[in-house]
Amino acid sequence: MSWLEWIGTGCGIIYLILAIYGNRLCWVAYFGCAVVYIPVLFAADMRFYGALQFVFAGLAIQGFFNWGKDGNNTSQIKELPPRAHLFAIGGLFPASLLLTWLIGDADHFGFSLSDAIISLFSVWATIIATRRYIDHWKYWIAINVLAVATYYLKGMYPTTGLFLFYFIFSILGLRSWQKMRAPR
Repeated sequence: MSWLEWIGTGCGIIYLILAIYGNRLCWVAYFGCAVVYIPVLFAADMRFYGALQFVFAGLAIQGFFNWGKDGNNTSQIKELPPRAHLFAIGGLFPASLLLTWLIGDADHFGFSLSDAIISLFSVWATIIATRRYIDHWKYWIAINVLAVATYYLKGMYPTTGLFLFYFIFSILGLRSWQKMRAPR
């Protein structure tokens, strides 16, 4: 499945570059990345994140239409209230532990837990990205650090490279969106 992993990596890079500039076509690339990664992640026994690619494909469609309401209008960039962060962090970490306990692989608890954390926080980050919250970049920075370590240890080197690229470009995306954000 290596060639699929490379195609998914390419779609992911295109997504990120377009997202940094607030271009709604990023969601087309995101959709392609999600669909291509479904078999790649299942083959690597990353069940949570593999199954969530279906959700990401749906969120890509939502993002495309949400961002299309007003073109590539970056003045719609907004910030989450602090209580939303408390909800995310206070709810998603325990949910990750519960998910790992219920469905995870007891022989590979660390991988199952990191898979669950990456999965749940990625859904959260994608949901807030579709609504143009600048905070999604902050979540992606943290998610990408964990993903780089996880995929490297799983021997998924193209995917490790993709998430390293995501990490670096998430920092650039945060800075870019901070500059594009309309003055308050």
